[in-house]
Amino acid sequence: MKTGIVGPKITVERIISNLETKKLFVEYVPIIYEKLQDAVALVRAHIGVVDNFYFTGPIPYHYIRTKMTLPCPVEYRTVDSNAFVVMLFQANYHFHCDIKKVTADFYDNTNLAKAYNLLEIPASQVKILEAQYDIFDNEYPEKNAEFHIANIAEGNANFCLTGTERTYEILKAKGYPVIMAQPSQEQPEMQINQLRLRNVMALRDENESSVISIAVEYGVEQEGAITTELQNYQIRGQIMEKIYYYAQRLDAAVEKQENGDLIYRIYTTKSILSDETSGYRKLRLLDELPGLFGVVKVGIGIGLGETTAEAKRNADFGCERASNYETDCFFIVYDDQKIAGPIIQTEVVKKNEEINGELYLISRDTQVGLDKLIIIDAVLDQYGVDVITPGELARLCELPLNRVNRLITKLESSGYARVIGKKPLNGSGRPSRLVQINLKKRI
Repeated sequence: MKTGIVGPKITVERIISNLETKKLFVEYVPIIYEKLQDAVALVRAHIGVVDNFYFTGPIPYHYIRTKMTLPCPVEYRTVDSNAFVVMLFQANYHFHCDIKKVTADFYDNTNLAKAYNLLEIPASQVKILEAQYDIFDNEYPEKNAEFHIANIAEGNANFCLTGTERTYEILKAKGYPVIMAQPSQEQPEMQINQLRLRNVMALRDENESSVISIAVEYGVEQEGAITTELQNYQIRGQIMEKIYYYAQRLDAAVEKQENGDLIYRIYTTKSILSDETSGYRKLRLLDELPGLFGVVKVGIGIGLGETTAEAKRNADFGCERASNYETDCFFIVYDDQKIAGPIIQTEVVKKNEEINGELYLISRDTQVGLDKLIIIDAVLDQYGVDVITPGELARLCELPLNRVNRLITKLESSGYARVIGKKPLNGSGRPSRLVQINLKKRI
């Protein structure tokens, strides 16, 4: 797999250098720009050359997405609240200042306030001044720098946090107290792993067997006392309820095994599980099980195979690896025990209930499954499109083309989609339909 790493030279080189030590069997293609405005032409020139793109931050990602359609899977780095905590400690150590007064220029990131909360600093004592300049302004980095300098000079802030290399260079050269945002080093590895996994899964048979093996370590201690049998029974009951409910969502079979360790297996297919997990990005059980009373550790393996027996062996192997890992996670195992993982659940921005409610009503009106509507809506939003061919939609949603055509027919008959033209194919063949889709209102 080839992954294009898009960003400024220093950041791209740093990320690639770190990733090359991870042995993910991925070829990294640096796509380096000096000015953000040059990034569009560079990315466009690499479409078809690389399998997917990895952006070094939200600014290049959102800039590119607004300017063009990205016809392949993408991921981008973000700075989480824990990384901000590290930066606040760095500022305190290097600049010996009151870190509660700061200027920042991060695009679409609310984690700095969460970092102060993690440090148990009351919000009423924190003063965060955020630059609000348009990333499409050619002088965006320079205006950010002017914003920081003015507020430092006026005593409104004691140091600066920036997410832009050029802004950092300007402030550093002029001697201002500035910290350059550095997301955790583990994040790119996890995200590239996800891209590689999506590439592998897209090539596999949708009817292939899939097994989820779930190992749960449980027990409680009260003043040194061993867990009572009643407590064990209650904990096992809670675990079983969650797992059986999840299996019911998948219309899947469940097997329970308890020989010292508590292990469940859920038997389903690759296509169903891919739909449920949004392309193996988010496993609901890994959110629900660790929060139960008495659950100490959860390790999950997802196994794929041409036969159920092969999928089960792979799932158990992945489950064992996950159980021995330091935190709750899951591994995916396929093709003679090739492994993807560990995949650690991260917080995912959820659509608000109003939008989910709208999709629910559309699902009821069109008889299209809510899970499929959520996938289509997320893809249209991620790639910034409302006109697309069925083939492109099938590839981005990781669904079979014949299934996508049936979904479009249902949406079309209910007024949420319409054919507006045709797109010529490369070489011979009939032109493909261009379909406009609007899941907010009828067209």
